[in-house]
Amino acid sequence: MERLIMLPGSPRPTGVPEIIRCLLNPASILIERDSGLAGRPKPIFREDAQQAISDLAFNGTGRSLLSVSLLFETTPRPEGETADVRLLTAPLHRLAAEAGSGGRRPCAVELIWGKRWSFRGAVGRLAEKLDQFTRDGTATRSWLTVAFEEMPAAAGASVGARYFAADANGLR
Repeated sequence: MERLIMLPGSPRPTGVPEIIRCLLNPASILIERDSGLAGRPKPIFREDAQQAISDLAFNGTGRSLLSVSLLFETTPRPEGETADVRLLTAPLHRLAAEAGSGGRRPCAVELIWGKRWSFRGAVGRLAEKLDQFTRDGTATRSWLTVAFEEMPAAAGASVGARYFAADANGLR
């Protein structure tokens, strides 16, 4: 089974690779949809029914959110020094930091799992739990929870479509 990958769009923040590969697939993915319901200032009454019509209405601000929990881990090396797992999670931290910088549009990231599932969004929140360390304090295991807010696709082929095309042509 293919592993979940993330394809940051252009322009990518410095230090973010073209493909972020997950070491293990997530056990689950949570997709939420906020429909954009809002209350009207006051109930509206219909004269013929003599009753209030619901004061809820769609306000056009609906959005989809995707949350995924990922495990990243480094293994001890034969030469004795173990890589810090945060080197593997740093690109996602950079995407989250980029998203909050000065009113610029965030970098779109396409999450792809297999050949039939994708989601395009920007990193909205990120939480990292480090729970395994070497004797010298190097973090070797990270549980990363990343929440993406859906972004509409730009005109033309999406990043994922280009990825699938490369796979079909044997370029991946």
